[in-house]
Amino acid sequence: MIKEETKATASKMASFPFFSFPPEIRHLIYEWMLCDFTAPRKVDPATFPDDMVRAPLKLGLENLSPAILRTSRRVHAEATAVMVRRCRFVHISATLDYWSIRSVVPRKLGVLCTEGELIERFRGCVMTIHLASTASPYSREHRIDCLVLGRDLDAYCQTLGSWVDVPPDFGRRTSLTLVLGNPLNDPGQHVEFVHKALLRPFLRWVRGLERVEVRSRGPLALPEALVDDVETTLVRPRWEDFDPAQLLGQFRNQYLRCGFWSVVEQAKDIARDPQLWPRLMELGGPGFLGKFGDFLFEIFIGQTVSIDEKRGDKECVMSLLGSDLFTFKALRVLQDIGTIPNIIKASWEPNNAQLSELYFRKANVCHFRSIWQEDPETSFDCMRQALVAITKAAKYQPRRELIPRLQELKKAIRDDALQAVGDRLNFRGKYSLKA
Repeated sequence: MIKEETKATASKMASFPFFSFPPEIRHLIYEWMLCDFTAPRKVDPATFPDDMVRAPLKLGLENLSPAILRTSRRVHAEATAVMVRRCRFVHISATLDYWSIRSVVPRKLGVLCTEGELIERFRGCVMTIHLASTASPYSREHRIDCLVLGRDLDAYCQTLGSWVDVPPDFGRRTSLTLVLGNPLNDPGQHVEFVHKALLRPFLRWVRGLERVEVRSRGPLALPEALVDDVETTLVRPRWEDFDPAQLLGQFRNQYLRCGFWSVVEQAKDIARDPQLWPRLMELGGPGFLGKFGDFLFEIFIGQTVSIDEKRGDKECVMSLLGSDLFTFKALRVLQDIGTIPNIIKASWEPNNAQLSELYFRKANVCHFRSIWQEDPETSFDCMRQALVAITKAAKYQPRRELIPRLQELKKAIRDDALQAVGDRLNFRGKYSLKA
């Protein structure tokens, strides 16, 4: 009886009309039902949980219909093969400190799963990305494992190599291991083509890592030239691939998106290489250092930045005493971190317009500090310093549009001083009447 039912079922499946479609049509159906990841649920960085192990990421799978896999063994085999070929999943494994791991988590990409046991059993991974860093004294280590789609690897590498999406010292503390697999067991040139395609995003976007290792999973052999190219390219400093204009553009984007502190840390990182300034001089010509100095005048607030070119071009030292963009607490930190190392060598005198702008910013800082001071004597001293800075700013022939701003600031300081004097007199008068 059982044999008859089995034969009947087999005959029904043999006459299953689905297999009358051409293979191309069947593959399109498989992709539509199993590989439609067009609307994954993305991660919001603002609400990203601190504990990434207890609150793992998930991918919205409402667009998928896995029920087709239970139709028959043949359908299951064909659909699984199409799914693996179409998606090429990538396993990301990271053990980093808190701030670094928030940067390497694929926030803007769909994450397939984060369950460790499921990832270990999953056979469709063509690559495993291991990220690790030296221990940070400021944060305990966090670990995350997830699967992403191979088609999103380029976008993920772009984030990993960004100047603004990862901490400035991320590369100096991070090692990367790429493990390439062969889940389809395809021999020959096809595997090499797939591996080159997988490594191409890293060669395009990622730079400045501490250590990089590329190896294969199992007996699979990788071309030595390809491995050497990846391992040497990814450890090169990030700025080497930029010309002077692109380098300034990177700094501007980093300043606009991440603020002053990120730019300062990146400049410290770049300044460690003594070959930077001669190379930029060679690429950008004698005027580039002056442009770089002007850029630092706008960006490196509260710092004294100097650049020395040994060939005689000394047009690029920048000094800034402060800015109206920072609170009193930030100013205290600015004084503590000091100047950027390995740069201060020569002198460059700013022009009169820049000097007047510098003293105008200093006056803003002093005025702001006077507001925050609790001690009246210190507050009045800050007001006095602000008025002195305004006088010096007017001395250096300021730009026409700066003159009314100087006058408004001077009036505001005098009004604050009169109000402070009145408050002190009223305060003393109250207590004198009570006495």
